[in-house]
Amino acid sequence: MAKLLLLVAVTIALLATAAAQRYCGASYLTIRADGMAETAVDKPKACTTATVKTACMGGLNPRCVLSYRTYTYVCCFDIVATVATAAPGATLTTSAGEILVQNLKPICPNGALGFGGNRALPCNPSSANSGCPTPTYSCVKAVNVYDIFGTPAILTDDVGAALTPYVCCDTISLTKPSAVFTNAGLTPNIVPTAMAPTNGVVSIFLPTPAVNVYTGDDRSQMAAPQLTNLNATISLFTETAFANATDRYHALIFDSTTNKDCVFFGNVPGTGTTQLALPLLEQYGVAANSTADNVMVVVYTNDTTSAQASKPYMYADVAYGTAPVVFGPTNTDSHRFVVLVWHTNNPLNFGPGNATVADTTKILLGESTYGDFVPTVDRAAGPGKFTTVTAFLSGKAASILKTPIAGTYFFAKK
Repeated sequence: MAKLLLLVAVTIALLATAAAQRYCGASYLTIRADGMAETAVDKPKACTTATVKTACMGGLNPRCVLSYRTYTYVCCFDIVATVATAAPGATLTTSAGEILVQNLKPICPNGALGFGGNRALPCNPSSANSGCPTPTYSCVKAVNVYDIFGTPAILTDDVGAALTPYVCCDTISLTKPSAVFTNAGLTPNIVPTAMAPTNGVVSIFLPTPAVNVYTGDDRSQMAAPQLTNLNATISLFTETAFANATDRYHALIFDSTTNKDCVFFGNVPGTGTTQLALPLLEQYGVAANSTADNVMVVVYTNDTTSAQASKPYMYADVAYGTAPVVFGPTNTDSHRFVVLVWHTNNPLNFGPGNATVADTTKILLGESTYGDFVPTVDRAAGPGKFTTVTAFLSGKAASILKTPIAGTYFFAKK
């Protein structure tokens, strides 16, 4: 009888433990595609590793995980949003009335690669082997653990990734950010070796749908459209110059899968913070000898007389120079998008808008025969000078912009 009672007690304890477990195991994962921490009423969606792309839709970094709560495979996503009330998997603190979250995915410092690319492998630096596959990976403190209360010796009151403050990161890319591009096969195949960035990017905030993406993140299963009105905010590891300084920043966001679709932002002022705010994605307004702030251009053709029109480049709904543009047409599969950032001590001259002669000292953003972002196949405005992003990076970008100060990549559909 005593043995039977003990068996019943153990069974009840095991069932209680299973019920208390998170479906996805890790504190930074959730079964909710909206990135919110799951609640008691949320139920997981079943999946298999073969059906993850069709079953696990709507969230950031979808994966099919064996749940030790149900002993079945369920869809899991990264937690990406703060929560207003306590929920399973969320530990909250309050600072000046603002509710802050502690269960975000730990991110490697310096833009380094995590274990398995964008997957986090928490570790313990005080253990014998830290739990990381050494020497390939090192156990370091995540960059997104924030000591808001000024208590560096206490981690329990930190926010961000405070529940898993240490993470396994690729040892080489921790000190050599360009290794991220090499390991991803971007350098030297797409981004020339001399143009591999000297530092990583903390994150990029993309507004459609609104979420921060980190190195290697996959947003391709999120709701479409994913890259329209691309007024992104890039978070760097170093502070930018103040807005009243002469320093300017320049950024290129491009589809490395096609090596053609891209948007270039020029003369973006700093903010005095680590945040670099890019303007709304629209087409370049032609201006003579432009040193204006926040100019931009896309590889776009308004040649309506040939089969090459807007193919395979970006497109707009109406005339060049007036309408917001998008990366498109929409892809049915995931593409890898790369972000490169440059810094110059002074604004660059990107004009004249309608250049009539070649100029090796300027990047010409206008729509003309000599436009550096006008495709060579454009029979209406060109033929221009653009063939591939790689050719641009090897040419004028290398001679005028020099080596990027930061870079990263993520996956998305257009």
